[in-house]
Amino acid sequence: MESCQMSGEVAPPMSGTCGCSLNGDMYIFGGCNDNGQTNQLYCVNLLDGKYSWRKVNHKSGSSPSPRDKRTCWVFNGSVVPLTPELPVQVQHFGTKDTYVEAE
Repeated sequence: MESCQMSGEVAPPMSGTCGCSLNGDMYIFGGCNDNGQTNQLYCVNLLDGKYSWRKVNHKSGSSPSPRDKRTCWVFNGSVVPLTPELPVQVQHFGTKDTYVEAE
């Protein structure tokens, strides 16, 4: 098994994060640590060979609320989290409330 060194602004240790891949980038959202739940989003490019993490800042609209133990996926070029309490209502990170959109 090959091991790769990660660098950059690595997310703090957390449990209950969700993650997905969009255009070669892996995104990690939310989770819980000693300070409680978070709504932070981190990204690492898995194709460039650098494996440098970066924190993704919210671009527009309302930031998603802090959460953990959620799931997310990619839909129409956007990272989409699912809120288990409201499984019919989906909040997009790529439409009006933008975190990530495919370029």
